[in-house]
Amino acid sequence: MYGTLTCQTVVAIMLNFIKTKTNFEIAAVALRPHEHNVDFAKLLIKAGEVINVKIVVVPMYLGPLTEILLSRENDTTKVFGILDIGVKTTDFCLFTNCKNNTNIIANNSIDIGNNDLTAPLEKLIKDKVGSDHVNVPEDFILKVKKSFCGDAQYFQSDLNTIDDSYEIKISYEEYRDTVAKETQKLCEFISNTTTKYLGDLKIEFCEVVGSGWRPSPVLNEIKKCVPIQTHLNGNNSSSIGCALYLSLLLEPKWRKSQIDVNHKKHMIAGDQFSIELPDELNNFYEVVFTKEYYLMKNENGCVTLDELTIHNSSNLNGNNKYNEYKIFEENYRNNSEKFSNFLWEKAKINLNNKKRVLGTSFNKYQQELENVVFGDIEALKQIKNNIDTEFEAKKTLIK
Repeated sequence: MYGTLTCQTVVAIMLNFIKTKTNFEIAAVALRPHEHNVDFAKLLIKAGEVINVKIVVVPMYLGPLTEILLSRENDTTKVFGILDIGVKTTDFCLFTNCKNNTNIIANNSIDIGNNDLTAPLEKLIKDKVGSDHVNVPEDFILKVKKSFCGDAQYFQSDLNTIDDSYEIKISYEEYRDTVAKETQKLCEFISNTTTKYLGDLKIEFCEVVGSGWRPSPVLNEIKKCVPIQTHLNGNNSSSIGCALYLSLLLEPKWRKSQIDVNHKKHMIAGDQFSIELPDELNNFYEVVFTKEYYLMKNENGCVTLDELTIHNSSNLNGNNKYNEYKIFEENYRNNSEKFSNFLWEKAKINLNNKKRVLGTSFNKYQQELENVVFGDIEALKQIKNNIDTEFEAKKTLIK
């Protein structure tokens, strides 16, 4: 009905929904500082302009970085690290700190994440069952991981399926050997980064965040290549820490407020607060913060509220984007119930859970669902009926 919507319009709709619930005027959005996130960072800022809010893009690793700095007071230069094992990637940030000066000297990434540490574990469970076709629920895999987050040397539990029940026993050594290839790659990535950027310098410790490291068969292998700490929780590693970093860049009264609320004795504040990056690693920040898309002026390491400004939109066809958003908003409001029902019915199809049974037909139905006209409930029902019919027929054959 509305033609193709730009990604910027979709993001503006999402931001506007949050705005109506919270009445925010400035939002700090944490993003991993990868090159492929640069365009999305620009898009976030421009989408915010459409609905008259200011978006500040904050590098995600600055969350744990600020927490580490707030808990220490170094009179001599020391080296610290942050290792963030995410879903699909792992980031490794190295930085030096002396008093109020912090210098980020490396921020590398590798395409190994929690998914890569999970797949071998799932295969191990299937091997113990004796079938590649058995469905291993995510909850069961999570149960295995949690059991090894302490000092446990083995895991034992029943895996219940529709057809049968299997007793699963996994030892510490089996878990460790199963993910050995992935943990070895992680250790090589860490060692290569420290060797390249630190030389003879000694790293004090590396704060590990994310969930991929938590099982001891993974954690103990990482310990072999770098001294680690794990005192930060998940919240501090992202949004809360990034919001704290933003407050440090704003007026001193914001810093004072944070000190009172958090009871921090060694809050790094004042005009001397700074985080510097070498030129060769500064591409992300140059694009997002200091060129035409910048949101913060940070020339002196300190930003006042008056300096918190949105980029110049004269070259970005801002009016056209605004009109596109307003037209969609009005049309959506007039048809909200219809579209809500459409989205709900589409979600209930739950196609991904039927992938194994549908086999080669899965991609066909996935394409049909992607191409169905937004709001066409009758067409959606027809696709659902076709999926259900084939699913039931094939499920009977599999049994």
